[in-house]
Amino acid sequence: MRLLERTLLVVYPLLVMALAVIFLFMALGWRIPLDALVTSLDNSSFRWSLGIGSVILLILCGRLFLENFRQPAITQAVVREGSFGVVRITLHALENLVVRVALQAKGMKDVRPRVKCVSNGVVVFLKVVVETDTKIPEVTETLQRSIKQAVEECAGIEVLETQVLVENIGQDQRRRVE
Repeated sequence: MRLLERTLLVVYPLLVMALAVIFLFMALGWRIPLDALVTSLDNSSFRWSLGIGSVILLILCGRLFLENFRQPAITQAVVREGSFGVVRITLHALENLVVRVALQAKGMKDVRPRVKCVSNGVVVFLKVVVETDTKIPEVTETLQRSIKQAVEECAGIEVLETQVLVENIGQDQRRRVE
């Protein structure tokens, strides 16, 4: 989200809250804001300022409203620029490839990948759950090697680094029946 939208998301609720507090006090009998508004509306320069401010606020609110319907940009990684054009693959597709490769590795129960595109390749971050009695250093090294090889062969993108976080060691799901 851009800076303008973030600023609007902070300023707009504060403005609405301030107006709500003023209206609440006016409903309870505080007449000073109402009297000041009526007196100010007699001044033509105040009316122009109020009108211009209202138009600007309406435009900004409309922009913020329309921002909710905008499609998020698809993050892409350049695979190859050839004589026929540019070939791109989405990071989501790379994450799916990583999941497929990782779940084929011995000892893996669950994998949640995140692929980050950097200037000369990609970095793969993995959160994994391994099976019980798994030799974690061996399994993760094999996992890193197979992911690097699969992404580079299938997508043609260099994997600069593969970071693995073992979140849990899974329990056997079999239950004993007596």
